[in-house]
Amino acid sequence: MTVLFRADASAEIGTGHVMRCLALASAANALGEECVFVCRDIPRLLAERITGDGHNLQFLIPTDGDNAAKAAEVPYAHWLKAPWRDDAVETSEIADEVGADWIVVDHYGLDADWEQAVATADRNVAAMDDLADRRHAAALVSDPSLVAKPHDRYKNLTAPGCQLLLGPRYAALRSEFADPPPRLPAPGGEPMRFLIAFGGVDAAGMTRVAIEALAAVVEAGDHAHVVVGAAHEGRAAIAGRCAELGWTCHVNSSRMGPLMAATDLAIGAGGSMVWERMAMGLPTIAVIVADNQRDQVNEAARLSLLVAMEQADASVEALQAQIRSLRGNSGLREKMSASCRRRVDGKGAVRIARRLAPCPVKLRPATEADSADLLEWRNHEFIRMVSHNTEMISPEDHALWLTGTLNNPARHLLIGFDNDGVLGVVRFDKGPSNAEVSIYLAPQRLGSGLGPNLLMAGELAMAEHWPDVPEILAEVLPTNRASRDLFLSCGYRYSSGFFRKSVGSAS
Repeated sequence: MTVLFRADASAEIGTGHVMRCLALASAANALGEECVFVCRDIPRLLAERITGDGHNLQFLIPTDGDNAAKAAEVPYAHWLKAPWRDDAVETSEIADEVGADWIVVDHYGLDADWEQAVATADRNVAAMDDLADRRHAAALVSDPSLVAKPHDRYKNLTAPGCQLLLGPRYAALRSEFADPPPRLPAPGGEPMRFLIAFGGVDAAGMTRVAIEALAAVVEAGDHAHVVVGAAHEGRAAIAGRCAELGWTCHVNSSRMGPLMAATDLAIGAGGSMVWERMAMGLPTIAVIVADNQRDQVNEAARLSLLVAMEQADASVEALQAQIRSLRGNSGLREKMSASCRRRVDGKGAVRIARRLAPCPVKLRPATEADSADLLEWRNHEFIRMVSHNTEMISPEDHALWLTGTLNNPARHLLIGFDNDGVLGVVRFDKGPSNAEVSIYLAPQRLGSGLGPNLLMAGELAMAEHWPDVPEILAEVLPTNRASRDLFLSCGYRYSSGFFRKSVGSAS
């Protein structure tokens, strides 16, 4: 299978869109997928990073046109630097040449019209977003934004059946952030280790402000690492200032994970690097350097995951005050670190990549031979906790239930499995105008992240078994947040007490 990524990077756009595509491409590679990048605007060193990671990179034809016709519908339409129709045609031609099965678009300048234009019967589109400011026609939308009601933001922006992978669990990070080492923060009073990193471009010029703020605060034994991109206009001056202070300056570092793991406090922008710092449990002063960062950073600050500052307020003196405050409160830093790691586990890229890969789950009808396993799974403490009936089921009652189920033409009970063995159970009960689904993973596969794969495999099997059923619905306990997120991520919409999905949208 081949995945094509459409993303750009520049001083205005930043490098975060391409970097999270690279993280997803790495996860897709690990699943055996080929990856191709299509770019119109990208710095040379970032292009070399793409090819250096083993991906094919192709460039779109330079144009004198713009995307002004989209300005009323797409706030960042001008980022595209070309008419969207031309971009769609060129991207589609490359997708045809490489045999792309998926096109992943990560571009604030493109919306539903472009996505619809590049999709075909044999090629799906996935959109990476974090603004929810324009329509999408993609089959899958991923948005890691930390907001109170993430699904409400896309209620009128996505097509029916669109898979919505929302929240920090889907932050696409490189593999180095998936299993970070334990943090060993400096105890109170010990020398501190600082990190200043405002992204590959730092168009706001905050790196130099942060350096001067920190220079007035550091104490004997403290050390700082400063990371800048090769395209940073002040790179030489920054490197020189770091040398004066005895600090380390890194240009285009590929070791952000280890640097963060060995840091006690970071000062950086509120963009995509927020998720990397959270995954590492790194206490942070995050400066909002773009309007599209504000909601996310302020919500994280409200949850005490970081300290937020507006760029306009982030003077040298104001930054000094915040650094001193956090430096002197090791308890707050430790609490912030633990909260961040609970929110972001660094495995978002793998979760998204699994949705792009061919479904690894196979299904077979349950039989009487499955009786003992079904009883053991159903009586597992966690599965009982999220079931409507939380009581232990006796062998006698279970035997009667299974016999009745297997002889009931209006019930379809399936066992899911993959290369690692049994995965779980999915059941459909047919009614007059729909079918109700029930699903759970086998206890030994809890936490595998394959619940969506089991559900979608079940949807296909049900559509084949009962082709006349127009809708699937699911009833979920209010306390069962995991199941609620599962159905929402697989394209179900909540209505009248049930999660609902048209069978025609199941995929």
